[in-house]
This record gives sequence, structure tokens and C-alpha cells, in this order.
Amino acid sequence: MNRDHGWVLKGGTNLYCRIPGARHTRDLDLYRQDDPTSYRQAADDLVETMHGTGIGPYRFTVTAPKDETVSGVIESMNLTVEVFHGVSLILVFGIDVSGDLQVPTVTDTLTVERSDRIDLEFVGREYTIRSYPIENQIADKVAAMYELHGHSKQPSTRYRDLYDIALIALELGVDAADLANALRTQEQVRSLTLPQELRLPSSTWVDGYANLIKNVPNPREEITEVNEALRIAGALVNPVFAASENTVTGTWSPSTGRWWFAPDVIEGRK
Repeated sequence: MNRDHGWVLKGGTNLYCRIPGARHTRDLDLYRQDDPTSYRQAADDLVETMHGTGIGPYRFTVTAPKDETVSGVIESMNLTVEVFHGVSLILVFGIDVSGDLQVPTVTDTLTVERSDRIDLEFVGREYTIRSYPIENQIADKVAAMYELHGHSKQPSTRYRDLYDIALIALELGVDAADLANALRTQEQVRSLTLPQELRLPSSTWVDGYANLIKNVPNPREEITEVNEALRIAGALVNPVFAASENTVTGTWSPSTGRWWFAPDVIEGRK
């Protein structure tokens, strides 16, 4: 991403870069906001650019799947990255490359520092990335919570999305207008109608969320219980649900846990 500013980081790693200590994932999620923007062309471009790249004693191979399958409403391709030290394979991870996302152009950059304390002369301590807008990340997670799956229309089991939304509410500022637009876009892209307030998608979420928390290293104490996570996430999202058909301007304050709306926008939301 230092070489080509057309790439934007999204997904769990993007959240980890914004909130150090957030729920971590080994895999990466990327998309291109500059040509080529289709998932297939972007994936091919990444393979061509990065396959065989060497960094110090490490060599990276990047390969596309032999049998391409596309599932879900967001077209994407999962690449496999293998890291070798000499002839020894030491690490495998995935890169999910999405295509043609309906998101604002990302112009701001984020400087991320490596979390380890190892001194490596061939690897810098800081990197500059383009980060997926947090408002779009929230909207993606909200929509994924309420998307039904399969012929039997099974409810989502993405318990981690509720945790992440609540964590964002505790840690990051959010723009109301951008969040409202992102939520509307997700409704259109996924052909679904979002609820007027956050609720658990099914009764299985009580136990499912508790099991998730058991596997989250150092979870935030405030959101280890599902109903409290729902309350905190709802404080962030519910007022914007109510305003989604209007023009709304305001800023979420994580320190106070409330929205600061423009005074003439929503009665009772000041």
C-alpha cells in the first residue's frame, strides 16, 4: 500500500489499525478505489505486483484460487499468501479483494505503527495506509447482522459484528451524515430493510455472543454482556436509523457516549 495508493484497507485489520487491541484477524481485506476497481482485475493486479516479492530473508507468494467462486452481494476474491524463509513455509494468510464498492473516495491517510518491539532493519516501524471509512464499516456490520442466509432464511450468526460496533462506539468519532448515507447504501446493495433500532437477530445470540467473548483476547469489560453491547451499539446507531430519511449532521462523541447533532436537525436529538 506504500507503493500504490489506490488500495484501501477494510475489515477487521482496518479496525485493529484504528483501535489498537481490537479483535484481531490474520487475514486482510482490501479494495481498489483507483482503476482497476473490479475484484477480478484488482486481484490479478495484486498477484502480478506482489507474487515473488522479497523482504529481507522472507519471500512472499500470492496466488488466486484455481476454481473461482463468488458468493454474497459483494463480489470478492480470496487470495492465498504464503511466506517463506528460505525453502521453509512459515506463515499462510488470506487477502480478500473486493470490487466496485459504493463508498466515498478515501483521501485521508492513517499512520500505523507495528505492535511488536522487534528491531528489524529491513522492515519499517510505521506504515501509511488508506483506511476504509469507519461509517461504512459500521453500516457493513449492521447490514450483515440482519441479512438472512440460505433457502430457509437463517438469521445471521455474526456475533462479532455487534462487539465491533459497540467497540467503535466506545473508541471512535463518527459522522452522522456519512453513517446515514452508508446505511442507505447497504439497504440498496443488499436489498434489505434495516430495523428502526438495533435488536438481536435471534434468540441464539445470547449464547452465541457469550461464546464469542470467551475467545476474544482481553475483551472490553463494558461490552462482554450481549444486552449491554446492544445498548452501547444502539446509542450510536439508533438515532441515525430514525434520521435516515432526513438530512442529518452531527458527530458521535465516544467519551460521552452521545451524539452532538446540529440544533435544527432532529427534535429531541440535540
